Amino acid sequence: MSLIKLSQSALNANIKEISKKAPIEKIYAVLKDNAYGHGLLEFGAMCVKGGIQNAIVRDKSEALRLYATFKNVLCLAELREFDAYENIHFAVNSF
Repeated sequence: MSLIKLSQSALNANIKEISKKAPIEKIYAVLKDNAYGHGLLEFGAMCVKGGIQNAIVRDKSEALRLYATFKNVLCLAELREFDAYENIHFAVNSF
């Protein structure tokens, strides 16, 4: 059995390094597919605690679970019907 240990201090150290290259408000946490199996809400909360304001997710269901947590959420999946949300943005994958 595998064990994944999430570390706020390790995440904060990574955010600090990344923010040397880009302002914190321009950094997005990629949380698609349940944060790569680490827990969408759990890891999302850790990212917010570390100062991250934006997230990227795979689909609308993940976006809806995080829209109240992040300033901006970018959804990568193709959208079949248009929905408007103030802080959820949808990628245009094809015309």
